[in-house]
Amino acid sequence: MSRKKSDFLVKTKNILAGRAGYQCCHPNCNIITIGPGESPDTTSSVGEAAHIFSASLNGPRGQGGLSNDELRSVDNGFWACKNHARLIDTNSGEGFTAEQLKAWRALHETKIKLFQGRIQRPLFWLHSLKINKMDLFEDEQKIYFGKVTFIYGSQNASGKSTILDLINSISSFNSLENRVNNNECFNYELELFNPDSNKLEIASKNKRILSRLNNNNVHFNPMPIAIFRYDLKFLRGFSQDDRDDLDKLTEYLGVDKLKLENILSALGKSQYSTISSAYFEYQTADEDDEDFLDGYYLCVILKTHGFSLNFSSLSGGERSMVLLELISELVQVHAKYKQSILLFNLQATFFYDDTLANYLKFFMSSDIDYQTVITSVRAPKCEEVKLLNYYSLHGALEGVEIQPVKH
Repeated sequence: MSRKKSDFLVKTKNILAGRAGYQCCHPNCNIITIGPGESPDTTSSVGEAAHIFSASLNGPRGQGGLSNDELRSVDNGFWACKNHARLIDTNSGEGFTAEQLKAWRALHETKIKLFQGRIQRPLFWLHSLKINKMDLFEDEQKIYFGKVTFIYGSQNASGKSTILDLINSISSFNSLENRVNNNECFNYELELFNPDSNKLEIASKNKRILSRLNNNNVHFNPMPIAIFRYDLKFLRGFSQDDRDDLDKLTEYLGVDKLKLENILSALGKSQYSTISSAYFEYQTADEDDEDFLDGYYLCVILKTHGFSLNFSSLSGGERSMVLLELISELVQVHAKYKQSILLFNLQATFFYDDTLANYLKFFMSSDIDYQTVITSVRAPKCEEVKLLNYYSLHGALEGVEIQPVKH
């Protein structure tokens, strides 16, 4: 029988099986897909490499605009037991979207890293957000999250910050306060794996937040989860603060001086880092500089420069890179031992496309043990980076539609 151009190569199947630890990637299945055969020198396999986007033109979930090479790549594969490989393709894949399968695979690969001892914390994964009712959005819409999830909307008031606020409510209701005070009605669900599936339902009624965890009333989500945000509020607050860099950074990052110095010492170790080193230096004002305050200021040596500059002397894009790498290192420290998420509003940066591509690779890499959700006013122009969980927002003010972006 001839092989289709979009069929998986044996090498690709082996990679998919290995990354899955030879287990089915369906979150409710624990089947190990390889084991002893009937004779002492054989093995038995019950695993299959399933396509996320179909190898056939009119197959389940369509082909997503992918080329034959992309259809047979590791990125488009889902390792499953024979039962689930068949189930996800039944009825034209109804009930099993491409975004859902990508999220399940990312969840499963994180679980395998945990089993290997590469993550020193209980398994946690933000799997999905379902917006049941909210004036800003069309009803009954769902986002599935991967290790990196990218969401863009070109219009103001298209829901980018709102989505980050809804995710933030996993750990704090502060981001919902204005909506509650304005008596706004909303209802949404977050599915979290910790390690089993947990459903957190949040709704507003009579200027109060009502929340339920696995159908039980709770005052708030009791699961310990750390959520960090890099957004315009953070950047504006930092930029408008007149104190020295040490006082500002310790407050905005929520760490003391010694912790911050340890974080600085770790910068530059990743291949994706733009920083060679960073340190604090006590500086005094010149006699003719009345605006400068004596204090500790951040000095940075960028890999592109090779010499030290004060943080305030860097360009807007360079300052954005330094702050992002500081926050990323802080989140990574927490993520090794505690469930953590980074919410990143790209509008708070001054990144060129090549800089964004570099950081997307960083967040997707094995250097990072947490999930990142990124929002932007425009689609990324990073052809060398394949975004697996990627959405666009259409509309503004009300009735916004959330649509998966096809490659």
